[in-house]
Amino acid sequence: MGTSRRTTKCTHTFQVPEYDEVDVDRNKARASWLLGPDDIGVEDGVWTCPHETVDEKDKCVFHLSPSDRPAGVDITQAFLDAVEQANRLETPDERRRHRQFIDATFDEFDLRATTVGGTQRGYIDCRHARFGRVDCEHAEFEQRIRFSSATFGEQFDTERESNDDSSREVIFRRTIFRYSVGFSGATFGTPVNFTGARFRDWAGFRWATFHDDANFEWTTFQDMISARDVHFRDRAKFRAVSFDGWGQFNNAVFEGPTIFDLSNFGDDADFVNAQFHDDTTFAETEFSRQFNLSDAVITAPFSLTEGRVDRSIVLSGATLRGTVRLDNCSVSQHVEAERVRIESPLFFDGAQISTLVVEPAATSDRTDPAYLSLVRSTVTDGVLRQPPTGTIVYDLAFATVGDVVFSGTPDGSLFEYIRFFRTRFDGFDFSASDDLDLASAGYVIHTLSDDAAAVVPQISRRDPSIDDLWTTYLYAKTGAERAGDNTAAGLFFYREMVNRRRAHFDRALNNDGRSITNRIIDVTKWGRSCVLGGLTGYGEKPDRVIYASIGVIAAFTPLYALTLTPRTGESPASVWEILTLSLQSYVTFLLGQPPGDLTLIGEVLSAFEGFIGAFLVALFVFTLTRRIHR
Repeated sequence: MGTSRRTTKCTHTFQVPEYDEVDVDRNKARASWLLGPDDIGVEDGVWTCPHETVDEKDKCVFHLSPSDRPAGVDITQAFLDAVEQANRLETPDERRRHRQFIDATFDEFDLRATTVGGTQRGYIDCRHARFGRVDCEHAEFEQRIRFSSATFGEQFDTERESNDDSSREVIFRRTIFRYSVGFSGATFGTPVNFTGARFRDWAGFRWATFHDDANFEWTTFQDMISARDVHFRDRAKFRAVSFDGWGQFNNAVFEGPTIFDLSNFGDDADFVNAQFHDDTTFAETEFSRQFNLSDAVITAPFSLTEGRVDRSIVLSGATLRGTVRLDNCSVSQHVEAERVRIESPLFFDGAQISTLVVEPAATSDRTDPAYLSLVRSTVTDGVLRQPPTGTIVYDLAFATVGDVVFSGTPDGSLFEYIRFFRTRFDGFDFSASDDLDLASAGYVIHTLSDDAAAVVPQISRRDPSIDDLWTTYLYAKTGAERAGDNTAAGLFFYREMVNRRRAHFDRALNNDGRSITNRIIDVTKWGRSCVLGGLTGYGEKPDRVIYASIGVIAAFTPLYALTLTPRTGESPASVWEILTLSLQSYVTFLLGQPPGDLTLIGEVLSAFEGFIGAFLVALFVFTLTRRIHR
């Protein structure tokens, strides 16, 4: 007489948790990754297992502890068999119900080079499951799966548990997820390796916590990755990752070193309100749309070097307590940094920026100025403001500045907080910034205040040489001319020529291996420059020609007194008569007879003064005309 095996349902139940991270949106009371009262299998807030018991046990193989399972049970194969059987059931509800592995225990989850599911697209439900050793290298998930609120890297008291910590690494290396996968709310207690994985649909990591290294190098996200509120407590590696869809890391916390080098974001990259507490790098990363760091908190070195942003970088509301470097980046549209707290240096060295808007938040809690470096960068247009309280230094050494407006009223001149050093001006208008008062600054644009100079990094800090000043004012003059600011152009030209004259003198004195002939030539250049500067202010000060003319007339007056002899029966000429003679000689227009007889020397002096006078009159006409045109 044969016996039949009686099958019973697993008695395991799971109380629906009171989630701390309840996700409320416009359409749903709870996010789909949270187990809720409306889920199939949940009654009165309790979920019951749909699977059958095993070997006279009161629970199924998935809810027995590893030590209570019958010998020889392969929990991974049991999982695969259960999924396959569930997919064969007739109704959608039956299939959904029997694909539930909620609160299951997998001490071993070895799916290496295995294809999971495929005949159906419905979710395999592993929410709140616990996993020990996971090896899914080269696995292919042909069906949607949820690992939401699961725990990975747990230790179980079994003989099979290895003492080697490396065996507890969670491996999804080169795994293919053909449809959406959810790790939202999951906890990874050991290192996790997604190197080379491919997510072909939506990937959810919201509220996930990584307690150890998280390696996503060379991974591809072909659709959106939702990693809002994710928490990386150790190293996070996203090197050479392809984010083809929206990369959402809002509210993420990165406690360890973070690497996004060589990655590519095909859509928006959102790190709104994210926190970076260790070294973070985005070297040579490309953003096809926006890189959004609004309200982010950066407390350690952060760099985006050699990157390309096809739209914009947003730093509005961010707090920068660590040094931030965006060197040699190309930003096609704009960099927006409104209400940003710059508590450590911010660098855009060598960057190419279409529009830059910086409106720092108040810095009343610090005494030294903030520092923003644009050394060797190109800024086409923008607005660079001073904070409501405190100051910020804008370093534009070797930069190219377009239609940029500076504003703010720090103590002292605004020029004292802008470092113009060999800066090129391409469309910049000094008169467009009301707070840039060139007249009150004496048209001196190269001098920083003491507190501003102190925050310039030592590597780029140097006193400007004569050649540096010459070049700085040459570029400023050229820029002012292009902008039609003739007054500024003239006075910048004057300072250019003054420093050029000093350069000639410096080269003449310094024996740097140049020949004596070249040094003599420098002396003559210096001399000619002195004469031109002294007489006309290099064509910018016609009043100096008048002063020179008065000096010539006055200088020749006593010479005439020495060469004039009184005529017979006449008294010696008075001072006024001799002065009149000098004036008439200057303009080569003598009225009447001289107040005495001129000797040959006197006649030569008169001719010479006339020559000088004609030269100075011509020089005055030229200088005055040039000045009027300015």
